[in-house]
Amino acid sequence: MKSIAFIDLEVQPDKGTILDIGAVTERKSTFHRNSLPEFFKFLRGKKFLCGHNIIRHDLKYLAPHLNKAQ
Repeated sequence: MKSIAFIDLEVQPDKGTILDIGAVTERKSTFHRNSLPEFFKFLRGKKFLCGHNIIRHDLKYLAPHLNKAQ
């Protein structure tokens, strides 16, 4: 199986601030914090991202930070 992470963001609607990030991998590793640098580190090596409403919601809030991800 290819490496996959299932993600979900909780966002403050009026400000667009990410309040919490949750994720789980196919191997049941979990992430539950509000740190984008730690989240991007958690995602390293993953081939796929999956999430409920990821296209219309989560990526909208993650996209501005992707250039900083290393």
